Amino acid sequence: MAQVVIELTFSNGGDEETDLVEVDVWPGTDDDIKEAIDAWIAEHDDGDYCWSCTSEEVVDWDDDYADPNDFQLDWDEYAAYCDLVDKHGEAYELRRADLINFDEQQFESSYQGCWDTFEKYVEHCLDDQYDIPDFLVGHIDMESVAREWKQDYSTYDGNDGTHIFRD
Repeated sequence: MAQVVIELTFSNGGDEETDLVEVDVWPGTDDDIKEAIDAWIAEHDDGDYCWSCTSEEVVDWDDDYADPNDFQLDWDEYAAYCDLVDKHGEAYELRRADLINFDEQQFESSYQGCWDTFEKYVEHCLDDQYDIPDFLVGHIDMESVAREWKQDYSTYDGNDGTHIFRD
């Protein structure tokens, strides 16, 4: 589960104070933030001044995930994104950075796995689809075949290897 640190700025018309709040990111994150704001105001209310929260800014987040500010603080959307990164790893993060608007079903149907190289993926597919005699394998120019195939694929180099998606 991702965590973020949010800087809340409070004002009472003359004074301004800030506080840092650490919250877990999940579909109820909005409620957690509202509770933190209400608790801060209740703690600082002395009856003379009316405090209000004037801004919320994410100042720190888990490096395994994208910047929450990219989601315009839509915590439900960010929580769903974090769940998918947890489930699918860097492949989801890399694809999302490229396409933005795609769902889990599209990800799963297009993802072909993580390979050492695109050529290794092509070689694997040819081995699976065709019964190529051993004496011919050495005569196939895998680099040329891979170049032709790559027109229908997107590849992303990550820490785990090359992530391949069929477009």
